[in-house]
Amino acid sequence: MTDVTRMLRYNSGHSDARSVRLSARANWHERVAGMGRQTPWRIVATSPGAAWEIEAAGGFVTFAAVPCQTAEEFIAAGAIADGIIAGNAPYTGCILAASTRVKVISRPAVGYDQIDVAAATAAGIAVAHVPDYCTDEVSDHALALLLALHRRVPWLNAAIMGGGWTQGPAHGGGRPAAFHAGETPGPTRPLRDQTLGIVGFGRIGRRVAEKARGFGLRLLATDPALGAAAGEPYGVTMTDLDTLLATADIVTIHCPLNAGTMGLIGAAQLARMKPTAFLINTARGPIVEEAPLVAALRGERLAGAALDVTMPEPPPPDSPLLGLPNLLLTPHSAYYSEQARAEVRRRAVEQILAVLCGEQPQGIANPTVFEQDRLRTLRDR
Repeated sequence: MTDVTRMLRYNSGHSDARSVRLSARANWHERVAGMGRQTPWRIVATSPGAAWEIEAAGGFVTFAAVPCQTAEEFIAAGAIADGIIAGNAPYTGCILAASTRVKVISRPAVGYDQIDVAAATAAGIAVAHVPDYCTDEVSDHALALLLALHRRVPWLNAAIMGGGWTQGPAHGGGRPAAFHAGETPGPTRPLRDQTLGIVGFGRIGRRVAEKARGFGLRLLATDPALGAAAGEPYGVTMTDLDTLLATADIVTIHCPLNAGTMGLIGAAQLARMKPTAFLINTARGPIVEEAPLVAALRGERLAGAALDVTMPEPPPPDSPLLGLPNLLLTPHSAYYSEQARAEVRRRAVEQILAVLCGEQPQGIANPTVFEQDRLRTLRDR
């Protein structure tokens, strides 16, 4: 079997369906053959609006798209699946306990906050995600939002598109009236020597720091899992959240969503920020409480914000976020590049295959499921 035949095709409903090849170096056909399995495993994708299909995978796995929205539909999908590729819908303890055939749930994303990991462990189900993909994409996007806010790019573009660039005497020509009339958010100052505060200093936070140093920014970071020495290789001063918020001119969020970070930035935290500061969130929407943020932006107690993530997604038509003059929104697109999309699909599937082969891949949220007794149970199903 050639490498070309070992591929998965992802069909998002568009004409430009993408093919994602399994790694030829992984030798999946040989590894599965070594299991002595007579019937193919079935992988099921449960995200609505996404159809997956298999192309000539040597007979060791079949693929099915079973879009699910209700608990009953998720349980029914679990009855026919050895492995699940999960979307954004929650996998509750009830669903997991009833999914007696499922051995592994893989999220083609960074994070697994939609899955009750404790319940999955109790059921002997491995939970996988892809924590180290799209690091450059998200860090690039965060800095793009930083520059767009700081240099007022969207507002100046809108002023010009609206005919607001008039002739004038200064510097050989006019400027959009909004630039001088205070209609763009916050003061305009050089970026150099301002302070960037990074909330969450994992892979993406560290990459943001590496790139931000080129702009001459002073760098602060906070991460409860890390000590002061963690920032030293990056020229970053580690501090607590309150100090970071009070000191930073720009705050960018890169922490995971979990019980400890849900609503991490609320009214009290926003009140600590400078009225000239900007807030950027490319992590998860629920980390920032929406109502206090809207109030701070409306009351000009915060100069501006940029959000790539919201709760819910997309914002409903009557969302108070829409139409705020000092808010920049992008549609949860920070992760995206063609390379990142192909990588995350491939790795999500390969993690399932590894678990089905009795192996422990990287990106496992509940490694205790691989303890000998649980692993034996998993293998024997």
